[in-house]
Amino acid sequence: MKYSEQAWDRLLRLARSAPQPAPESTRAPLGFSARVVAQWHAEMGAAVREAVWERLALRGLGVACVLALIAAAVALPLSDGPFADELANLADPLVDVASLAE
Repeated sequence: MKYSEQAWDRLLRLARSAPQPAPESTRAPLGFSARVVAQWHAEMGAAVREAVWERLALRGLGVACVLALIAAAVALPLSDGPFADELANLADPLVDVASLAE
């Protein structure tokens, strides 16, 4: 006899000895689980959505801070270099308007 046949026979034997299902009187009524989930969703849905939004906002704040630090670290060496005047002019839109008026 092959191993798979032995395993199948063992599985059938265990299935025959399994306890019988509960009678209908002890089971939950039809749709009970759907009502429980709907009630939970109505009560806790707003709180869960707020918690998710809070986590996303905090992660976004962290990413924004990291990007600001990286931008400051990149811009700091440029502010002391030979192109400091040109870099300052890039940040000032009035210089562009003045140069167009000339």
